[in-house]
Amino acid sequence: MKKILTIITALIILLVSCPGPDNSDSPNNPNNPPKKTLIIFDNTEGICSAAVYSDFQRREEDKIAEIPSGDSSAEIEWVSGVLVPFYLSYTVSLKGADGFTINYIPREIGKDQVAAHIEAGATTRITIPKLDETVSSPDDLLSNYSYLLIKNNSSSSFQLQQGSGPIPPDNSSALTVNSGKEALYKINPGPASVYQLLAGTSYYAFPGSVTDFRAGRLYSFVFDGAVSFVTEIEIKLGNVVPDTGPGLYRGDTKIGRQNLAESIAYISANAVSGDNFSIVLGADESSAPVNLYYSGKNVGITLLGHGGERTITLSANGSLFTVNSGVTLTLDENIVLMGRSANNNSLVRINAGKLIINAGAKITGNTASGNSAYGGGVYMRDGILTMNGGEISGNTVSVPSSAYGFSGGGGVYIDYGTFMMNGGKISGNAALSAGSGNPSTGGGVDGYGTIIMSGGEISSNRVSSAYFSSGGGVAAYETFIMDGGEISGNTISAGGSETIGGGVFVADDADFTMSGGKITGNTAPGKGVGGGVGLSGTFTMDGGEISGNSANSGGGVYSLGISFTMTGGVISRNTASYSGGGVELSDGIFTKTGGTITGYSDDTVNGNVAKNTSGVVQNNRGHAVYVDFSVVKRRETTAGPGDNLNSDVNGAVGGWQ
Repeated sequence: MKKILTIITALIILLVSCPGPDNSDSPNNPNNPPKKTLIIFDNTEGICSAAVYSDFQRREEDKIAEIPSGDSSAEIEWVSGVLVPFYLSYTVSLKGADGFTINYIPREIGKDQVAAHIEAGATTRITIPKLDETVSSPDDLLSNYSYLLIKNNSSSSFQLQQGSGPIPPDNSSALTVNSGKEALYKINPGPASVYQLLAGTSYYAFPGSVTDFRAGRLYSFVFDGAVSFVTEIEIKLGNVVPDTGPGLYRGDTKIGRQNLAESIAYISANAVSGDNFSIVLGADESSAPVNLYYSGKNVGITLLGHGGERTITLSANGSLFTVNSGVTLTLDENIVLMGRSANNNSLVRINAGKLIINAGAKITGNTASGNSAYGGGVYMRDGILTMNGGEISGNTVSVPSSAYGFSGGGGVYIDYGTFMMNGGKISGNAALSAGSGNPSTGGGVDGYGTIIMSGGEISSNRVSSAYFSSGGGVAAYETFIMDGGEISGNTISAGGSETIGGGVFVADDADFTMSGGKITGNTAPGKGVGGGVGLSGTFTMDGGEISGNSANSGGGVYSLGISFTMTGGVISRNTASYSGGGVELSDGIFTKTGGTITGYSDDTVNGNVAKNTSGVVQNNRGHAVYVDFSVVKRRETTAGPGDNLNSDVNGAVGGWQ
């Protein structure tokens, strides 16, 4: 009996422990919900980015995904179905047309879309057709429109006119294109003769070499007082520039999907002399300071943003990038370097290396402070800085009242080396010093070495000190050559005894040569002198324009230095609240053998004027020129190209009134 009970007990235990039916896949099982229906768009073989829409009208609200070339989309939850259609467009860039893109929609029905069978509860990968699969022939044009790209290299603004009406640039509501800017127009093909530029009250025709604007072409022009033809590019497959997806590239070869830190580590371990790497970022990143140095090797590194603007934020004090000898760092399209509001160094430091800044790049948001502070955006110790476009903006150098030191170069500080500014903008930077003995110079650019400015804009920078301020836009201590571009809207202020050079300051041993460009709208208020240019060195002006500046003395130019020689250019519309509306000289030599310095009584519109802060015109204060020597010399009326002036010669013989 005992044996029977033992067997029965064992059977009961066995039955209880046996698993029941497997219901793990049941939709009613709360521990295992139904699998999602997902889709992924695959553009890994594409040469340009593609956008996918749920509707053939391709409205923004219908966009499902935008996929870079060489990449795939994230998983997207969708509804199952048989042959579900998706509608495509491609972003196309052209060789020889930097920054130009169009959205291309294949015109052949069927090639403008992709259809897929989407299975419920599964993940479906949908391949985006390659660009060359969407055209019938390599010679097919990718647009039915004509495109005009016009660069304004003149000193005035223009509008594009068709017939008697203006045409706004593509994707812009503003009709006017200002000096130094360029605009793209999308127009219907047709005769070029029905289009013209309106600048001021004058009309300018397109050159006779272009009789018709044909479909599927990009026409490039330059306006510099006449319309000049540059190039014509067909918008077809053979001229498309392959897009690069995020990752690290050695030349044209993709290494992989490395982020910034991984890319820098790979380059450090594998670079050989002559390598050119591209780091293409597909997302914002942060980084501790990076030292770019490859002993005995010449290495190029280019940073680009993909799919929009990408920001690299400095995560610790120091310089985000230090560029050493043998290294060329290029900041290209869609890259933003973001600094720290309380840093102890410049955002980028050049140590005998090379830095190139192109259109679409920004260096911004950095404040360098300490006992002395140099270069809020960029500090260069030897080396070469080339700025073709982009921005250096919103940076600051600052010395506190507790210190005894110097602040210089809110945007850029040059401790020897060469800075070439061909384009772009240095704007909204500041050099600040507190305390009774701390000077500040160069709100935009400051330092020794060679500065060559042939384009771009240095604007809205400021210098402020309780002791001495100079060079709201530029402070030059060695060589400054300006043959283009604009220095405008900069200002200086000081609580002490000296304030000089609202736009440009030229130090004792420095040489400033101006043959083109504009220095305009700068201010040296209060006791300030030299609204446009303040110099204690040497200034040669043989072209360009100094206009609309203001100061206490020397509204356009104030010289207390070695010499100011004028052989060309125009000094006009400047204001001094005390003396020297156009030019004031308190030391050195001034000679004029060409160019124009306007007076006031004979030209109240364009004239320089000595006018106090209440607006009262001051007599006998030298509206055009005031020479404050032991024998005062004045020029009140306009001194045109044929009127010579010499500060060493008294009376009418010297050109004085």
